Amino acid sequence: MRPTGHIRQRSAGSWEVRYSLGKDSASGTRRTATTTIRGDRKAAERELRARLKSVDDNVHVAPDKITLASWVERWLASVEVGPRTAERYGQLLRGHVVPTLGAKRLQAVRASDLDALYASLRGKMSDRTRHHVHVVLGTCLRAAARKDMLVRNPVANATAPRVQRKIEGEEVA
Repeated sequence: MRPTGHIRQRSAGSWEVRYSLGKDSASGTRRTATTTIRGDRKAAERELRARLKSVDDNVHVAPDKITLASWVERWLASVEVGPRTAERYGQLLRGHVVPTLGAKRLQAVRASDLDALYASLRGKMSDRTRHHVHVVLGTCLRAAARKDMLVRNPVANATAPRVQRKIEGEEVA
């Protein structure tokens, strides 16, 4: 069965996009998803087509209201590393990522947000620590993508902070 959907105007400049996700294999009930689009009807139609295509191509990630901060906490509770490593991961994510991007919906985090985060951390910590933030956040968001909470990991498209290496007193890029 091909997925279907419809659009209805909620208020001036606001459109409800409702679309079918197919049947739940366990219960047999029909599943639908709803999202609100701001803009004109054409923007809502484009969004509906994109969502239906993602369902059809089996790459759809259901809209979720989980924030980045909530996902970080969930991931930190489940990551299988040593206690000191888990503590360091928590320091990096809770101390630097969550205060800046934690309130943002997980699915709304973009590479440009991460680039801005890394730029804001410049001068506040070493380049190596900024790079560690990038690596740990990448691992955290890769887990979200594996759990089908993200279509793609935004860290993959972010510009990683450069680390200046020192060789016998010289700095090498």
